[in-house]
Amino acid sequence: MTQKFPIHSLKVANTTVDGTKLSYDFYSGVVRLSTDTFTAAPLPPYAQGTSTGYNIGGRTGPGVTQNRLDSFSFASGTTTSVTTSGLFQYYYIGAQSTASSTNGYMAGGYYWPPGYTISGITKFPFSSGTPVLGIGNMTSARTGVVGSQSSTHGYALTGSTDSGTSGRTSTVDKYPFSSDTNATDIAESANEEAVWAQGSNNNENFYVTGYSGRDRKSSFASDTSWTLINPAGPSLYQGTGHSSETDGYITSAYGGFANRSKFPFSSDVIRSTVTGNTTEARTYVAGANSTTDGFVMGGLNNVGSTTIDKYPHSSDTNATDVGELIVAVFGATGTQV
Repeated sequence: MTQKFPIHSLKVANTTVDGTKLSYDFYSGVVRLSTDTFTAAPLPPYAQGTSTGYNIGGRTGPGVTQNRLDSFSFASGTTTSVTTSGLFQYYYIGAQSTASSTNGYMAGGYYWPPGYTISGITKFPFSSGTPVLGIGNMTSARTGVVGSQSSTHGYALTGSTDSGTSGRTSTVDKYPFSSDTNATDIAESANEEAVWAQGSNNNENFYVTGYSGRDRKSSFASDTSWTLINPAGPSLYQGTGHSSETDGYITSAYGGFANRSKFPFSSDVIRSTVTGNTTEARTYVAGANSTTDGFVMGGLNNVGSTTIDKYPHSSDTNATDVGELIVAVFGATGTQV
């Protein structure tokens, strides 16, 4: 038997109502009889949010970059402009974003015009949306960076030190959420080919997936060691990574909207192609995760897109259009809270 009571009606964790001892489960918000037993649900991946997605930077056309930070509601898809000035440094393609419980972060990218890679790390408090520039730097300036996060650190993985692929690097940088400091180079064993690859993670491991068909993982507990889990899968890049509680995804990668693949977090197996299309064929998209859905924002197919698509984590089905960005952008990056 389970009964729900308003939180404010319970003064302590254990109380008595009508002579029956009750206990309050702070995880689920449910009051249970003292004789009930239950197992707490696992914590959601660090790469998931509960309320809001963010679309950061991007371009609207040749040489036209967007110095803006837009947010949208996971529940309604409604988009608002948090700020349109003083944001980052006109990041073009290939910056990465992460999030702590209080701040969003962005690292690396390509500044255009005049055209060069950057190393800066910027944060914005979710409470205000006001950016804090120059809180630190990656160990090298690069674009096409993959982002991942634990509960305490952000990771800026791989990328290229130039706008093409000749400067590809396997660098793994790590920066703390607790203080505004430079990143440190902790490893050189992520995908050496990975520029514009995709990232995903659960609460134990994080992944660099897609470019040249190779997928690698590392654990947050020993983040200097990497394992090759997929030596020859489909080569997918310039898309976005999604993370459910059980699986990692590559979505809307180069080659069309049907290029979606999936791998389980529970075992090291080769990625498989799954069904489910976005509502528009596009690449250079931004991504965000709620606890139930993956979101695809903007992107490019000859022209920029305003579309926000939503995929359910529970089944591999087609995405639905749930909202629109304020301006059509591609090459942006996304995060969530």
